Amino acid sequence: DCSGCDFHTTNQPLPGGRSYADVELSLDPESGDVVKKTATIRPAHADQVEPCPTVAKLVASAEEAVASRVSRRLGAIDGAASRGRAPSGESPLGKLVADAQRAAVAAEIAFMNEGGLRCDLQAGDVTWGDAYSLHPFANEIVAMELSGEQILALLKQQWREDGSSILHVSGIAYEWCAGEDGSVEIANAIVGGEPLEEGRSYRVAVNDY
Repeated sequence: DCSGCDFHTTNQPLPGGRSYADVELSLDPESGDVVKKTATIRPAHADQVEPCPTVAKLVASAEEAVASRVSRRLGAIDGAASRGRAPSGESPLGKLVADAQRAAVAAEIAFMNEGGLRCDLQAGDVTWGDAYSLHPFANEIVAMELSGEQILALLKQQWREDGSSILHVSGIAYEWCAGEDGSVEIANAIVGGEPLEEGRSYRVAVNDY
């Protein structure tokens, strides 16, 4: 259940499975020639189709089996955490997930990829199901050692052609400036209140995607 997702208002790309082609062919059993054909484009979104009773029964059974896990309360948040990005490139949800991953492995810095954030979190209780809808993957959190030089290179490499950034961060703050030639410069990177040292090693958390 990805309730709350709005790909139009959060500047996210539309999902790929919007419709499918329902094609029926009738073949001549002797020649193998197609003697009749029909093709219909059908919507794939759940709110636009009449569910198949057999499939709906299977889904209901599966939902009942996991209901206690899905409804388990993990915590609460005072305000909604959305994927909507500020001009700086940050989003409340991206920072929240990066913070959580950094804390999970006691890292100094964490990076979270934007594509892994699939739903906003609404204010109030956060359940296991909410967390799974937000990040519905079997990813593991990986802690690694990166030098300050590598981190600066990584920050420069994250930019898309349209000038938007890909990574959400925790534990590090930095300034960036886009040049007319499309290049990006990183300056004044701070970790733990101190300037980033290119020759120093830092413990960094990411997911294994």
